[in-house]
Amino acid sequence: ESLYNNVSGIKQIMQFSASDRIASLVTLDQAFAMISDMWSAFIVGCSVVPIDSTKTIEENIQIIYKQKANFLIVEKEFVNYCLENIPVNLLGYTKLIVCIDEVSDEVVESFYDKFGLRILLGFGLSELGPVVSLNTPNVRSKGMLQRGTKRGSLGHPLPNVALRIV
Repeated sequence: ESLYNNVSGIKQIMQFSASDRIASLVTLDQAFAMISDMWSAFIVGCSVVPIDSTKTIEENIQIIYKQKANFLIVEKEFVNYCLENIPVNLLGYTKLIVCIDEVSDEVVESFYDKFGLRILLGFGLSELGPVVSLNTPNVRSKGMLQRGTKRGSLGHPLPNVALRIV
């Protein structure tokens, strides 16, 4: 049930289409998150870009570029590596990056300055579900702004998830 709720919530929040190509660059110790990412793609009908966890980040970035992946689910090591080592054009097809680790506001801003891409931060635990909360893109409609992302936050709870601070 937890996995179903996660996939259902991700599907409601992320506006995937059949033309999107998702790549999950999370390590095997995050297997529950990886399963949720891939099931979300399958249910929506997106393509999944296969990533080999035995390859280096640089090699996987080449795969992402060649396969034209436009949605990436990553860990902070990927974000830091990109900032320090890769040219802007290797993420040219990417529209959205979700990072499953906490990264500082400075890193998020530096990434945006270099690549023009906002990193959305999410939070999850194996005991709770792969994704419990997620920053989402801001939405502007009819002169109104609905904020989906707040600096220093790990986002809103997914649909079907209730949070309580004890």
